[in-house]
Amino acid sequence: LNPSSHSYCDHPSSDSQCARLVALAAQICQVPIALMGVMDGDVLRHSEPQCQFFQAVYGCTLTQVPRQVSPCTQTIAARNLFIISDIPAAIRQGYVPRSIAQHPLMEDPDGMQFYAGVPIFSAGGDILGTLSVFDRQPRQLTEAQQDGLKTLAQQISIQIEWCHYQHLAAQERRDRQQAE
Repeated sequence: LNPSSHSYCDHPSSDSQCARLVALAAQICQVPIALMGVMDGDVLRHSEPQCQFFQAVYGCTLTQVPRQVSPCTQTIAARNLFIISDIPAAIRQGYVPRSIAQHPLMEDPDGMQFYAGVPIFSAGGDILGTLSVFDRQPRQLTEAQQDGLKTLAQQISIQIEWCHYQHLAAQERRDRQQAE
């Protein structure tokens, strides 16, 4: 898999399956917004271009944001579940960069106050993206909700990998047919 590509799979059933898993993340965590995002460029070296693309969304219409305003960057750096229980307080205390306040979900008067994200890993350990949830009020996730979010990220990874291998198999069949 190519972790620097923002489109791992163009198969409609994969997109549909990921969308259902993202909606389930919102339901498990009892939040209004959930996103499955992938970074463009080298996510570990922060190379250009610096965008986060959303392949599956629940509760909003975002399709991409600049990487520098995304709390998912901290999730990727942590390589684990990353929670900001109170975003404005975390910004004031310097726990997260001030640029996060410019995220489209945080800018309006009813902006997001809570974020939790978990990386989506490939089978080889590369970070493919993140599964994240947002709420309009500060809060905590229960241990069960945290475990549920991690499990859903693993399921999305499996879905992405399956789709990738299906694509490779289809390409191999086409190549064989052309060679005949």
